[in-house]
Amino acid sequence: MKTIKLYFVRHGETYFNQLGRFQGWSGTPLTERGIREAEHAGHLLKEIEFAAAYSSDTSRAEQTGQLILQQNRAAARPELVVLPELREHFYGGFEGCCKREAWQQIRNKLGIDGGELQWDYTPDDVQNLLHENDPDQLAETSAQFWERYERGLRQIGDQTPADGNALVITHSTVLRALVWRVTGQVPVPSIPSTGSVTIVSRTGTQMVLLAYNQTGISENRQTEQ
Repeated sequence: MKTIKLYFVRHGETYFNQLGRFQGWSGTPLTERGIREAEHAGHLLKEIEFAAAYSSDTSRAEQTGQLILQQNRAAARPELVVLPELREHFYGGFEGCCKREAWQQIRNKLGIDGGELQWDYTPDDVQNLLHENDPDQLAETSAQFWERYERGLRQIGDQTPADGNALVITHSTVLRALVWRVTGQVPVPSIPSTGSVTIVSRTGTQMVLLAYNQTGISENRQTEQ
């Protein structure tokens, strides 16, 4: 059974990140800061020889991936393959909504006074809370997300040669859920920085976390989803 190394990069900052809104399957462009973060990630990874490169089909992920690959110095630079299966969680009726207001509504409904549900619950439980409280009843469950995302990971595993490196442009809640699934622990920091690098070794369906939230940018702040 072959082993590959996955370099997950969270996309650069977007305008919905700045505005504190659920992004999910929706999209806003990278900010100027987000472009710099993507370029910096490219600088960090410029010597890595990638056998393959993937991103979700959101504009923020695809734009980040192209900026990273432009700096890669490998002799044979892969083309970026866009996979819908790699999208962020779908938030249904919460898409584009103010996160602070939405979480307050959910806390009120549950009778919870204060606290941050995003940090008090596991990443899978957080997604299920959004599903259960979505007024339009469209948000994915955690199980639906993983069924979809695992299809994308299997495709990456099938198409990446043994001992090869694959670049995967991804999203914050995907990384939180991934680290939770691999380690059984909520990652620290809970929200990975925009433009950060997380490295996972994958053998078959088994994964081992090698590094999380690597940036090299001391001033980089955390921004959600």
